Amino acid sequence: MLFDFRSYINILRAIAIFSVVCAHVSTSGGGYFNILIGNMGTYGVGLFLFLSGYFFSFDKKGIKTFTVSKFKNIFLPWMVCGTLDWLYVVLRKGNINIESWCNSVFVHSHYYFLTVLMILFFSLYYFRNHIRVLYVIFLLSLLSCFLTTKGLLDFIYIYINPFNWAVFFVIGLIVGKYKLMDKIIHVSAMSFPYTSMLFLYYIVLIVWDCQSIKYWGNGNVIFGIAAIGVFMGLAYYLNRSISIVKRTLCYIGSVSFTIYLIHMPMAGIVSKLTKNIGVVSLQILAPFIVLFVVTSVVWLLLRLSRPLGVNAIVKLILGVRK
Repeated sequence: MLFDFRSYINILRAIAIFSVVCAHVSTSGGGYFNILIGNMGTYGVGLFLFLSGYFFSFDKKGIKTFTVSKFKNIFLPWMVCGTLDWLYVVLRKGNINIESWCNSVFVHSHYYFLTVLMILFFSLYYFRNHIRVLYVIFLLSLLSCFLTTKGLLDFIYIYINPFNWAVFFVIGLIVGKYKLMDKIIHVSAMSFPYTSMLFLYYIVLIVWDCQSIKYWGNGNVIFGIAAIGVFMGLAYYLNRSISIVKRTLCYIGSVSFTIYLIHMPMAGIVSKLTKNIGVVSLQILAPFIVLFVVTSVVWLLLRLSRPLGVNAIVKLILGVRK
């Protein structure tokens, strides 16, 4: 059977967006299920950055064309959806001003990922083929992560410090530059039975101790890099799974950017409901509920927009690339 690389990448994206949703449905309350969901939410951003760096390594567009494509495919839907998210909050709670909009759209929300991503895209545009520069940035990124764990970089908000994330992006760039993806997929698939057990053991151990995994601290950046290999192995086998599972995951992955943009209100609603209801087992279902509802909304919007003749506009606003 031929290896379906496009489906494989979409499945990886589906895994990444599931992780992101997990991060946003976990609550401040305790409980093993809640801690588990929260801890599973710490790997999606790294995986998305790895994939972004990988495909960036093959992008041959000139700077003008590149800028226009990023404005159209990322910045425009980001601004539209980010502003709607901001309005959803401030129309209920107040504080309508430019400063709160900037904080919501660029810094103090899940959109920090896009701020970091755009910084990495444009700061590394002319250096993506300079391997020595990439190695230096990789080392500086590890140093930044270490200093962040020690509280020594508190002059910048840690989530929008590009050096705290560059390690994942640069690994993707290097994998693409040296055409290592096929080899990494093969190794990840072959070692998956063992790496998955180690990964689960680590997660269970952390949850059992009622600890929350942070992006930075206790070697979690290194573990986050290793986790990408585990997810790559998982995606390999999911890519060979029964048709309905594969098709569902591929669809989720193909619209994962849109899900990322619009999922927060639903994540907040479901998170609050599961906490208020008090049924602990519902916490484990929360990310699945959010993912199902938001994916269904995206599918419905795209389906309804076709007969109305506004499909292209809806795709542009929602950042749909499929």
